[in-house]
Amino acid sequence: MMLAACLGGMAFANSSVCLVHGMSRPIGAMFHLAHGLSNALLLPALTRWSLPGAVARYARSHGGRCTANGAPDETAVASLPDYWKS
Repeated sequence: MMLAACLGGMAFANSSVCLVHGMSRPIGAMFHLAHGLSNALLLPALTRWSLPGAVARYARSHGGRCTANGAPDETAVASLPDYWKS
């Protein structure tokens, strides 16, 4: 269990999910929401906020679905928050 917790922590630290998870925890505690639900509520808004500084990173993270001719497709990346919201 300690190894699993350590590997999970390293994965979270390297995947830039810290902002969503960091804000999700107090929302869950204050409003008694499940952790997954509060993450789902925050993900579109926080993605929209962080997109301008990480277009290439978001494009890479979606397995080429947000690239055109190997370059980040800003229009496709910009549509991710709306896709996740639906």
